[in-house]
Amino acid sequence: MAAIGIMAGCGIKIMSETKPETRKRKFLLVSPMLNFGPFLPISISVIISILKKADYEIKLFDTTFYKMPQRCTYIADAVKIGMFKSVNWESYGMDNLKENYLSDFKELVRSFEPDFIGISIFTTFNEKIALSLIDAIDDRFSGRVIVGGIHTYINLDAVKKYRKISAIITGECEDVLIEALDYLYNNIDARVKKHNIANFLYKDTRGNWIDSGRTKVSDIEHIPFLNWDYFDDRNFYRPFHGNVLRMGHIEMARGCPFKCTYCINEHFHKQSRGFWRIKSVDRILKEINFLKNKYDLEAVKFWDDDFLAVDIKKIERVTKGIKMMGLKFLCQSRPEHAAEEKIRIIAENGCIQIGIGVESGSQEYRIKKLNRKMTNERIIDAFKSCRKHSISSTAFCMIGMPDETRADILETAKLLRVANPDVINHAIFTPYQGNSLYQYAKEKNYITEDVNYEDYTKCFLNMPLLSAKEVEGLFKTFILYCRLDDSYYELIRKAEVDNEVFRKLKALIP
Repeated sequence: MAAIGIMAGCGIKIMSETKPETRKRKFLLVSPMLNFGPFLPISISVIISILKKADYEIKLFDTTFYKMPQRCTYIADAVKIGMFKSVNWESYGMDNLKENYLSDFKELVRSFEPDFIGISIFTTFNEKIALSLIDAIDDRFSGRVIVGGIHTYINLDAVKKYRKISAIITGECEDVLIEALDYLYNNIDARVKKHNIANFLYKDTRGNWIDSGRTKVSDIEHIPFLNWDYFDDRNFYRPFHGNVLRMGHIEMARGCPFKCTYCINEHFHKQSRGFWRIKSVDRILKEINFLKNKYDLEAVKFWDDDFLAVDIKKIERVTKGIKMMGLKFLCQSRPEHAAEEKIRIIAENGCIQIGIGVESGSQEYRIKKLNRKMTNERIIDAFKSCRKHSISSTAFCMIGMPDETRADILETAKLLRVANPDVINHAIFTPYQGNSLYQYAKEKNYITEDVNYEDYTKCFLNMPLLSAKEVEGLFKTFILYCRLDDSYYELIRKAEVDNEVFRKLKALIP
């Protein structure tokens, strides 16, 4: 899903009421990434623009290019099992990593002396790093520590227990951030004067959380353009079919019109009306042109959950505008919106890759358990249209979902063999909180241990019809089941536990 700007905070020193400004306010933004790959988070990028417009002095601490204790090996592991092609990163300095992120962070806090530290926690995946950074903040720090991100939105009770934080933005931040910061900076005692700021929780001097009870979604048409000035230049480079492109990440729409049971969007629809919003053609083209010229982009990647859900005339106008700028672009869609006419339009206007969510090849499971009502025929037609119009396609799917059987997973493999996408990006189902499929797994007692969200090769469900060990073997060999015909099934099953058999079979796939 598309990134959503959210932030939250920490320890406050109580001073007097509003005082004259003698210097710029200082804000230290923190992006606790696990080297999942070079990335330009939309939430932090727009927050930078908002803070600059408000005349803040800004610094960014990004852990992407540090040697982390729990360093993410997702891309390297994905190459090993045949999911991605390898890329030579040497000339881009991707392996030139700094050593001690905590020491550097503490030194930056000491030297910069920020009024605010804002830590964005996108999912539970990077919560552990975020907490290590919060814990590293000196107890004598007199500023305000704010936390935010989707994780804080769906795990609010747990986030309230973080040490050293004193404020949380519990929704989108663009329309409320500066008002919330003014409130904190002026040290209004919440015991005396309650605030009326949407999406904002504040901890008073007695440790009580004060909430206005208001929620609000941002007016994305009028938020400032993204700002990437503070990011390491390496974040612009992304792998693409064994090559590297200089790329920026943008959004035309935010939210999703659907309510899949495994997705956080299901939760957002319950929380906010009008959650799916789309920028105007003029607005998005002006932003893309600005970013292309300022940052010398070769391509842009839309983080929209379903780029093709937009009206076909709007898609045509936007993509023609992108083509006139000399840019390529990548996007994502659901199968039912990847109609051939839309695929033809985006192909003619520079789309080089589209990711399509399949999730399960069992039509019955997909409809009953995932609330995804497209047919298998619609999925096959979507990928057929991509091949016809020479767009590289990626199929996204999950295995090891609640009550899924081995037969269901092999149905997914068979469907993908027929659909024949260029790339198959599969994952073991991870029980993230905030959706009904997680709640179902919890009620069935399938989640029997603490989930280590950093270990994406492990199954954390204990189900009666499919063991965690078997799911992990199927994950390892899934590409083989998708690309080799049924006559290899017996050997592939051996490869689930035999690395030598796996190596020999993998060599058969181009």
